[in-house]
Order: sequence, then C-alpha cells, then structure tokens
Amino acid sequence: MESFEVFFFNSSHRRTSTPVVEVLNSSFGLAGAGEIIIDSEGITLRGQIHRPFWFPKRCEISFDAAQAVNLQRHEDTLRFDILPGGKIAKAGYVIMQTDDEATAIQLAQLLPTTQTQEFVKQQQETSDFAKLLSEAPSKAIATPALVTINVLIFLAMAASGAGSHAPQGQTLIPWGSNFGPLTSDGQWWRLFTSMFLHFGIIHLAVNMYALYVGGLLVEQLYGGIHFLFLYLIAGLSGSIASLLWQPMVNSAGASGAIFGIYGGLLAFLLNRGNLIPTGFRRRLCISTGTFVMYSLSNGFTHAGIDNAAHFGGLCSGLAIGFAFTARPLDATIRSKLGTRRLLLGLVAAALILPLLALNIKNTGETFRNEQQFRADLAWASEQMTALDEQSKRLGRMLDSGVLTPEQVAQRIDQEMLPTWQTVYDRLARSKLDQLSELGKIQSLVQEDIVNRQDNYHLFAVGLREGDEGKLRQATKQILEHMRLLQEKTSQLKQLKKK
Repeated sequence: MESFEVFFFNSSHRRTSTPVVEVLNSSFGLAGAGEIIIDSEGITLRGQIHRPFWFPKRCEISFDAAQAVNLQRHEDTLRFDILPGGKIAKAGYVIMQTDDEATAIQLAQLLPTTQTQEFVKQQQETSDFAKLLSEAPSKAIATPALVTINVLIFLAMAASGAGSHAPQGQTLIPWGSNFGPLTSDGQWWRLFTSMFLHFGIIHLAVNMYALYVGGLLVEQLYGGIHFLFLYLIAGLSGSIASLLWQPMVNSAGASGAIFGIYGGLLAFLLNRGNLIPTGFRRRLCISTGTFVMYSLSNGFTHAGIDNAAHFGGLCSGLAIGFAFTARPLDATIRSKLGTRRLLLGLVAAALILPLLALNIKNTGETFRNEQQFRADLAWASEQMTALDEQSKRLGRMLDSGVLTPEQVAQRIDQEMLPTWQTVYDRLARSKLDQLSELGKIQSLVQEDIVNRQDNYHLFAVGLREGDEGKLRQATKQILEHMRLLQEKTSQLKQLKKK
C-alpha cells in the first residue's frame, strides 16, 4: 500500500501546507488537505466536503483499481478517468500535479494502465491529426508576428501617455480607433488600424491569448497567406459591422479578426474533405462552438463589449472558410489548388466590403454639430451667469436708490432682453440629430431662456406700473428658473462623461 499527502483545490480552500501531490480538479468535490491511498484492491481519496454555513465534513471515496482507466502523464501532471460502479454512481476523473516528475512517475507506476476502446481511438485520432499538422506545408509565422505587432503598438501607446490599465476612449482616437463620426466621414483607414488597438492591458491579454491559441492551429490549417487574408478581412468585417450597429461607436480591438479565425476553424472542421479524423473533428467542433457561443453570450450580458464586431468577424470567417480558403492538409492536394481561391476571395472582398460600408450612416456632421452645440452651450452658460449677476446688481442699485424703477426697467429692455435673445438665437442654430441626447438639453435651455425673457419683461412692466404683485411674481419665477438652469447644467456634465 502506498499513501501520498494531497491537497484538493476548490474555490473556497487554499493550500496551507506543501503536500507531495496537488489534486487540481476532480469530479468529487473534495477540498482541503487529504491523502490518496493506492493498494492492490483499489484506490481511496480522503478529503473534505465543503458545507455552506457549517464546518467541512471529512469524506472518503473508494473504488476498485479496475475502475481507474485511461491514465495519462505529462511531465509532473497526471490524469485518469473513473468508471461507474460500486459507490461511484457516474463516471468521473482526477487531475493531479506532483512536486516533481519523479513522484509523477512513481504514481503512474502504481496506477492501472487499462485503456478503454474509445480512449484508444481518441488517442489514435489525435496522433493522426498531429502527424497531419507536422507534415503541413506551412508553419505558423504570421500568428506570433500579429501578437508581437499588437503588443508593440500597445506599449507605444502606454509610453506616450495613453494609459495601460483602462485608457479613456478619447485617447485612442488619435491612434486610429474606429470612431464612427470620423470613420464614416472619410477616414476609412480606421476600419483597419482599430484592429491593432486595445482598451487596456486586460483587453490586450485576453485577445492575444485567444489569437495565439487559435491562430497557431488555424494558420497551419490554412497556410500563412490564406490565414492573413482570413484574419484581415474578418477584422475589417467586424469593424464595419460595429458601425452598422452603432454609427457613433468608438471601438478598437482584435476581437473581430479573432472571431473570424474561429469561424474559419469551424468552416475547416465542417468541411469533410479536409481529411480530419471524424471523432477528433467532432470534439474540436464542440469545443470551438462552445467557446464562440460563450463569448457571444458574454458580450450580450456585459456592457462595453462590441458584440457586433464579434458577430461580423465570425460570419466573415465562416464565409471565407466555406467559400474560398479552406484547403486539405495534404500537401499534394493543396498544391494543385494553387492561388485561384485566394484571388477569388480578394476580388469578392474588394466588392462586398465597400458595398457593406456604403450602408454605414455618416455621423460626421452629427458629431460636428454636437461639438459646436457644446461650445455654444458653454458660451451661453457664461452669458446667462453674467445676466444673472447683472440682474442682482440692478436689484441692489434699485434698493439703494442709485437707480429709479424707470431706469432699471429701461436697462432691462435695452441691455438684458436683447442679450437673452442673442443667446437664444445662437443655441437655436444648432441642427442636432433627432436621436441626440443633446437635443433634449437644447430644448430645455431654449424653453428656459424664453421663460426668463417673459419674466424680466414682466418685472420691467411691474417697475413702470408700480405693481407689487407683478414684481413678486416675476422675482419668484426668475429664482425658480435659475434653479432649473443648475439642474440642466448638471445634466450636461453627465452627458459629457458618457
């Protein structure tokens, strides 16, 4: 009998000692410190079962040696499956990591080496596919190059002061982000440059990991030139889809191109003429499809993720894979296909992508109008503040007797009311889009100005007529509209933050 001290990892337990073996994952839910015992009759796992709101419970799981099958070892990591039987109601597995490779070898010698027919078949299919990849006419060069380019551009941005953690969207615009008002107004190159920009180190790390893992495989499947074609066209498609969905968006990232890679992988796997073993094809299709569906659903449930770019890149990758560039791994067959499909793909992309881009709404004028309105509103706010101060000064001069009621009324008519009208006219000339949030602010401020004009006119009439009722009414309404102005200014600041 051999016994090994182990530690079972789960989300609520962390290692407090240094055991010989760590159980990284298993289907039994064991946690904390424990042990694994191996003898001629079977295998026993001892650990703890976590119980919510109560102390952990010691637990022992035993099964016959014959139930342990499909042992795999890679350096210091081991995995084996457990067949159902006895106290084991359903099939399970155990993944372990040892302190050193010698311990892993010792454990592997103690564990049964029985393999199921299905496992043997899977291993053979994996070996056959690995052999096909090793004999592929092209090696993965473009993928590491793309990762390097993305990282270097990010480092350059960070060094220039753009920020590395979570830079503001405005800082990426000078670098070429896909900012709708500029892209649709003639700066179409942003559809391309935005593919190499990222909103912070986490955004970059996630994208580059997905690119490296998927890209190495897909590049070998397609060949370097075909892979680059797939990557770039999918990225451009994602950028176009992003603006078709949200014309005012400011987007960046390689995710559209990366989804195109996985779309191309799915197309390659679904093409039965590509000589991929059936079982391996099915498993890889399931894992790739699961990744794609999870990523898309995550984009729908989390704000700030440009799912339109993901979907556009994915559809483009599928279309390219099915129609143009999916080719068998066999070097002889691949050489016979030549570059005809690639040239056809280039022609199709040159025709289809511009046609799609023509449907993007030009928001350049809308953006310029909004910028002009913001500037006009800032000027109007200064003028309105100055008018309020002038009103207070006139009130003090009236109370102190420096000016007569007639003189105050005259200055209101000749100085203040014309200025209010000038402010109104300047704000009214801004032609904002009907769906613009600033249009609401424009209407509110214009309404406020009209009310103020009426109230100051009423105040001037009250001064001339000596009507205290009109004076009180006008003063009350003027103060109320001053309060409303502060609220509207606060609303404007909130809009600026978005």
